[in-house]
Amino acid sequence: MFADFYTYQLHTVVMVISASLFFIVSIFGSYAFLFKTPAAIKSYRFRFLYINSAYQLNIFFLGFFGRLEFKFKTLVILCAELSGLVQLVDRRMAYVELAVIIYGLVSIVNAVFLTTLHRYFLICHPQSLYTSSPRWQIFTGSVVSLCSGAVIVSIEILSFTLHDEDSQAMRGDVLVICFEYNRLFALFVVTAVTYFSILVSLCYILILRIVWKLRATLTIASKKTMEMQRALTITLLVSVTLPATVGGIPVLVCVYAFFNRLEHLEVFFRLLFLASTWLGLLNIFATILLVEPYRNALLPCLRAKKNLSTVVMPKFYTVQINDNK
Repeated sequence: MFADFYTYQLHTVVMVISASLFFIVSIFGSYAFLFKTPAAIKSYRFRFLYINSAYQLNIFFLGFFGRLEFKFKTLVILCAELSGLVQLVDRRMAYVELAVIIYGLVSIVNAVFLTTLHRYFLICHPQSLYTSSPRWQIFTGSVVSLCSGAVIVSIEILSFTLHDEDSQAMRGDVLVICFEYNRLFALFVVTAVTYFSILVSLCYILILRIVWKLRATLTIASKKTMEMQRALTITLLVSVTLPATVGGIPVLVCVYAFFNRLEHLEVFFRLLFLASTWLGLLNIFATILLVEPYRNALLPCLRAKKNLSTVVMPKFYTVQINDNK
């Protein structure tokens, strides 16, 4: 049975390796975004950094700070087991992690939406106030990010209450926190799923408008410009599709397992957390490989590695000696 195979110990090893691999790749990605972004697309520099940072926040807490394990204690009491760096700090930081993880998920969707919105205004409304005013862009991004995150996290906090005074304790090598969820939990789930669905749908609509506009305006553009615009559009499409599929499907499966109280609930959440980690890894890989300046920034490293691994084999010649005198 898969639940017997994918144990907590195996999940811990896979999560740490996956999170470490993500941070290694994201460091190279951050370097490319900061120093290898050409002037033609410099307005996307901090947009890509925002998306990458949102993934870094979430994956750090899921992979290193406190790896989560959810189990039912009774029909209405849910226990969260945490292991990792959270065991070395104040135990109250466990509550911070539960809030930060939800805020991180909201931040990922917000970052993708704001990047898509930014590109939409640049392409379809280049003379608008949003395009011409960096302050307005900062204000819009701050309102969307802070307000949506604060509302959803607040509902999450209100939907759980501590089960008892001893609900926070150490069991073996894990920190355990038990909650009793109330009627607001259904509101939290509905609010989060609805918000994510609306933003993802808006992203697809805006990308479709961008494609129509580019088809009408790039007929006389240079080949290099057309390739760059096409690469940026495909990158945005991938950035939207990855959370909607790799992240969205496991979330819906976990919600179904939670409300129907399926056996081995912890396995569903293990796969969700693992998918969230690989979601960030796939996103940074896609951005680097699809956008030519970032892809070309890695070629010198690849060439150097190839040259180091090349071995020059000497040639041997056979000389025939004539013994006849």
